[in-house]
Amino acid sequence: MQRVGKGGEGFLRLQQSFSEAVEKVRAIVQLAGDNGFSEAKQLTELSTQGMVNLMGMMRDLSIIKQNQ
Repeated sequence: MQRVGKGGEGFLRLQQSFSEAVEKVRAIVQLAGDNGFSEAKQLTELSTQGMVNLMGMMRDLSIIKQNQ
């Protein structure tokens, strides 16, 4: 999204796809929290730090996926 820029072609679609992906991950983490994952609250709280934590986890997961 940074490469395309807000006025760039396809930005809105990229933004929508990103938002959908974040919501999917949040839902999975919340479900894990409901089943005993104690750190879920830190990843799903609606705050700047919560988003930083969630994005860090998503980055780590993408690295793992790329290396498989």
